[in-house]
Amino acid sequence: MNHSPKTRPLSAFFAGVIFLFACVLIVQAWEVAPKVEQESAQIAQ
Repeated sequence: MNHSPKTRPLSAFFAGVIFLFACVLIVQAWEVAPKVEQESAQIAQ
């Protein structure tokens, strides 16, 4: 594993993609959570 200048931007790119993917998952979970709570509340009644 030699760290040539070509591989560093690639690893940084993958890190950015993973970070964006994580952000999207967090946002989706944030939006879905209230809906699930409302549905579970309706089912409980």
